Amino acid sequence: MRQPEQRESDSVARLMAEALAGQVSRRAVLHRAGALGLSAPLVGAVLAAQGRVPRVEIRSVAPAAPASLGEPIKIGAAVSRTGSNGRMGLYQIEAYQLREAQ
Repeated sequence: MRQPEQRESDSVARLMAEALAGQVSRRAVLHRAGALGLSAPLVGAVLAAQGRVPRVEIRSVAPAAPASLGEPIKIGAAVSRTGSNGRMGLYQIEAYQLREAQ
């Protein structure tokens, strides 16, 4: 009898072969890959190689202009003030305000 790791490896290899051959739908690939515990980037790469997901073109972007000296830097944060995380959120707000005052 084959070991569980070998059966899982065979299942992954079979899925990849079927996906690359176009024998299964995109939905089936995603469903089976999730059941096998495969990562989203791996599944995306297989689907891209299969031609079912458009490849993304990466273009260079001009760097942002540097901020002039003296302008404040604005930083946002999502903090819970109510519910089960409310107490921790209030501590975070207090820490942010302390840092701002320094």
